[in-house]
Amino acid sequence: MRPPTLETRRFQIRIFASALVQRGHRIEQITSLAYIVDIERFKDGLRYKLERSGDRSTEAIHKLAMAIKAIARHHVRVEEDHLEKLKRICQRLKVPKHGLTEKNRSRLRQFDDPRNVGELYNLPNKLLALAKDRRGRDRPAAVLVQQAVALEILIMCPIRIGNLAPLSLEKHLAWSRPGRQGKLQLSIPPEEVKNSEPLEFELPEESAVLIKLYLEKYRPLLCENPGEWLFPGRAGGHKHVGGFGQQIKCTIRRHTGLEVNAHLLRHIGAKVYLDHNPGAYEVVRRVLGHRSMDTTTAFYTGFESKAAARHFDEVILKSRTSTSPRKVRLRRRK
Repeated sequence: MRPPTLETRRFQIRIFASALVQRGHRIEQITSLAYIVDIERFKDGLRYKLERSGDRSTEAIHKLAMAIKAIARHHVRVEEDHLEKLKRICQRLKVPKHGLTEKNRSRLRQFDDPRNVGELYNLPNKLLALAKDRRGRDRPAAVLVQQAVALEILIMCPIRIGNLAPLSLEKHLAWSRPGRQGKLQLSIPPEEVKNSEPLEFELPEESAVLIKLYLEKYRPLLCENPGEWLFPGRAGGHKHVGGFGQQIKCTIRRHTGLEVNAHLLRHIGAKVYLDHNPGAYEVVRRVLGHRSMDTTTAFYTGFESKAAARHFDEVILKSRTSTSPRKVRLRRRK
């Protein structure tokens, strides 16, 4: 398993064990993985989660159940009939997928307004200007430019925050000419991507200029030894994924008033592109790195229909104004 997956599994184990405690199990008894994969305890922990969600399963509850089932299979190595019972419970908790969550759809609606799109997409330039306005270069200015670079990459190369935070100058970024000149390429190998699909991007020239400025003038101010990391942490290594994501979200809210997290930028990019190019799912699929076209269409069909209707109306209105009704002359009777 990749480190992020291991971190998620540890979190899920703590969540499930906490649910058992809430159901009356004593902490002192929960000393092994075998304890939580017992059939009745498995049901008991899930009942607590279901009660909190109004007796309705959610995608998070189903994922939690599937994680505990995987632990039962691969780590505890339960008997086949035991595993089959866990599978049936997980199957009953499965929630049909219908694309984006309502929360994400609600947040995306704010980008039906082109002014909000402009505010967000111009934010890297705004942050850079704020940094330059500071007298002399200091760490607060460097943090502003760091956020500008992070947002520029998320806008132009809509990768996940889990791939953004650990970007390495040695492994993931490469210029076509010496001295950080020429084309700037960003590449992430399949073993580091959530769905094992490799990601390849060529950044626009203005993005490359921003990143070069950051590396030469501002990144050295962030910490004593930034190492190979594009976004170094103060305690060494790269910035923590969760903390970096929260920092980006707060920066966007502070300077635009918009509620946007790092992952939502992927959806915003897809929405904006489809608004201008209804039906262009293949481009979106390739840019976002979806394995299946079904994933892309399930996520964005609803928003694309509004864009299609808008383009339809524009054609009709253009046809209306381009042709004027023929005037009919009436002959006066003598």
